[in-house]
Amino acid sequence: MHIITSIEYSTGMIFGDIVIYAAGNKAKIKDIDKHDAKDMAEFIRAFISNNSENEFDLTKEIEKLAKLKEQGVINDDEFAQMKAKLIAKM
Repeated sequence: MHIITSIEYSTGMIFGDIVIYAAGNKAKIKDIDKHDAKDMAEFIRAFISNNSENEFDLTKEIEKLAKLKEQGVINDDEFAQMKAKLIAKM
């Protein structure tokens, strides 16, 4: 799964281009109607903004598990099993 990190668009007299950046890669959509380029880019930006709060952050989830282990809520084996499940989600 690649998470879109940013998007940009440019327009000319008739056509526009969109560049989407994700996980160090970029994809370019060329020669679309200039109004569609702007609308599509703004739609994707809004989607990214709305979903960035819901992203799965593996590091934070493992830190939560480590804290439970430190508090004695879970033992070493449970920690290892839960950590493996989190990693498998990626």
